[in-house]
Amino acid sequence: MKRRHDSSDSARVNGWYERKPHGRYNQWGQRDWLQVPEETIQGVDKDLGRLKLSPRARSLYQAATYTDSKGIEFVFISNAQFGPVVFAGTDIHIVPCFTPIDPFNPKHEKSQAAMMKWGQFIYDGWVPNTDWSARRLEEIVSSLDDVVSLFSIVGTYYAYWEPKYPFPATPVPSHVASSSEFQALDRTVGLMAQLPQRDRDALSRSLAWIAAGVRTPPVQRFLLLFVSIEALATYIESSKTARGSVLGRRFAARRGTASERRKRREKCVQTVFDHRGVSAEAVQEAYFKCLYTSIREMLEDHLNRVFGTEQASNTLFSENVDGKTLWQLRNDMAHGNLDLVSEQAARFLSARVPVLEEIARSYLRRILAALARAEYFSEPRRPILTLRPCHAFGSPGTKYIGPTDMAEYYANIEALSSSYIQMGWTAGH
Repeated sequence: MKRRHDSSDSARVNGWYERKPHGRYNQWGQRDWLQVPEETIQGVDKDLGRLKLSPRARSLYQAATYTDSKGIEFVFISNAQFGPVVFAGTDIHIVPCFTPIDPFNPKHEKSQAAMMKWGQFIYDGWVPNTDWSARRLEEIVSSLDDVVSLFSIVGTYYAYWEPKYPFPATPVPSHVASSSEFQALDRTVGLMAQLPQRDRDALSRSLAWIAAGVRTPPVQRFLLLFVSIEALATYIESSKTARGSVLGRRFAARRGTASERRKRREKCVQTVFDHRGVSAEAVQEAYFKCLYTSIREMLEDHLNRVFGTEQASNTLFSENVDGKTLWQLRNDMAHGNLDLVSEQAARFLSARVPVLEEIARSYLRRILAALARAEYFSEPRRPILTLRPCHAFGSPGTKYIGPTDMAEYYANIEALSSSYIQMGWTAGH
């Protein structure tokens, strides 16, 4: 496919005057629909089989090859407002799609108002490139990740980036809530209102963690889901939990009196010494076996009692994928040993999130159902998946009808909702 040629090398971007870089497909601030012949797609697919790229690097390579570009186009989104910048060390160009407001173009004003409302500002990105090796493409991805991460250090900002043309397109999930789910919600609100204040606060904390997890990307969601489980389990099993706690009476392990616990510990220590003799190794074993209870042991025992089976604890602590259990992944994240910049590690972790999310949700449901003495939650339903049309590309004969201005596409919901794909379209018709 031939790259589009423009009559002018200069382009206006909502009031910014910038020279269009040589070899770039889109004008600044634009995101045009791609028409790609089948033979071009087949050729690129062969290249991708040879290059073995990560998903984002694949998308960058596909878009550049389909458009015969001499560089990488990407989208940069942040809560920070700034003018055009070039990071000299990496040759990364980032140009705003929103300022200054053009008083003669109401579309720009509406798009910027939407960005201000949501606190997310849209930028057009460009990295000149003529080296299409796997090493160079992954290097560009890594450099963009570093820029995003550094935003949180240089100021109180966040940022993220994505390929301007992701392949394949990522579906956007949505849900249709049922009347039975709202009935369960209403019943839970009433049930929590009857609990002692400390119990209610503990449940609210756990629910807040899982709710925060659902709203975050999969990698961060993984850790928040674990926090949701551990926060409530630790409260219930803590010796500091008040005797008036309904949750403690219903779900905590039977610890016995202080005298009974002391006798159990002394017997356990004596058994270790009888078996191992008095040595440094025996003292260490006695400490961890008789005096110290790890968070894992507490959590494993607690979940077995709440669920009535060992299925949930086995899934967390025993079942492994590629040598890693969910608990080991949790520890890697908590101790900073997981490389979140690595796409492979992020994809591996993301694939485990649905299993952990099901356990976290089921755990809270079991607690609430036991308090209500009835199973009143319905099974979660599958989401509805929708593809945004401009995220895709079409063969010759298709035409995208909708916004190509990036500010409109990413920030103006009204404009995006009216977009569609026209089939059987040819130039001049």
